[in-house]
Amino acid sequence: MNPEQQRARRVEFVPPRYVDADLDDLSGAVRQRLEGFENLTGLYLWGDVRLGKTHILAALANHLVAAGRLIKWISFGDFLAAVRATYHENALSTEQTLMDTVMSAEYLFIDDLGAECPSDKPASDFACQSLFRVLNARGNAEIPTYISSNKPISAIGQNYDPRIEYRLREYAELPVSGTPRRREGDIGR
Repeated sequence: MNPEQQRARRVEFVPPRYVDADLDDLSGAVRQRLEGFENLTGLYLWGDVRLGKTHILAALANHLVAAGRLIKWISFGDFLAAVRATYHENALSTEQTLMDTVMSAEYLFIDDLGAECPSDKPASDFACQSLFRVLNARGNAEIPTYISSNKPISAIGQNYDPRIEYRLREYAELPVSGTPRRREGDIGR
C-alpha cells in the first residue's frame, strides 16, 4: 500500500484529527513504557485533560492498522448513545450486534472513558452493565483493549462498579502527565 492508501485506511478506524498520529510523535519515555503494547491484553492511560492521551491511543491504533490489524475505536459515551438508539422502533441495528462488535474486535480502543459520568455521581446501571459486559467478555477471551480516561482506575471503580475496577487493574496502567499538548482555542488542531 502506498502512503496515501495507508492514510485512507487509518481514516476508517481513528478520528480524522488523529489520522497522522505516530509512535514517533511520543516521547522516548512514553515509547519505552509502551514497548510491546501489542502483546498486552489491556492498557489504561489516564491523566488530566489535554495531555495527549487520545493522541497516544491513536498512535498505537495507527501502528496496528499499518501492520494490517483490525481495530475498533469508540468513545464510550457515543457507544452508549448508539446502543440506546437501537431501542427505537425503526433502529437499523440491535443492541446485541453493537455489543458483539466491540466485544469481539481484534483490538478495541475506548477513548475518554468516564466522560459520560460526572465525577460526583455514579454511572447509570445501563452504563455499568454495558461496560462490564465489554470488559468481562474481552478479558475472558484475552483480547486486547486500550483505554484512555481523565480518571484513575479507582475513580472509575467509584463511578461504575468495583468489578469494573478489578478488571481494569489487570491492565498495564500508564499515568500521563506533563504540559498540555493543546492550548485553549486550538480548534481543529
